[in-house]
Amino acid sequence: MELRLWIKAARGRASALADHLHIKPSYLSQIASGGPCSVRLAIEIEKFTNGAVRCESLRPADEDWAYLRGTAYSSSGAKLPS
Repeated sequence: MELRLWIKAARGRASALADHLHIKPSYLSQIASGGPCSVRLAIEIEKFTNGAVRCESLRPADEDWAYLRGTAYSSSGAKLPS
């Protein structure tokens, strides 16, 4: 799921997530709009959203997430055939 969609799904999510990450809501908005997101923030966002927003959707080209996870997932989160 995209971060912007996760945020829009329920009132107060953006504020709660920004507080948890210790960042300004305006920076979270930039990330949700496709702006830069550090690996650390991507991991924390995935944890906070209980996996609804995956690191792959925040940093699709920067890391080999499938290798790091030990699985083969596409950037959309769909499992790829072996």
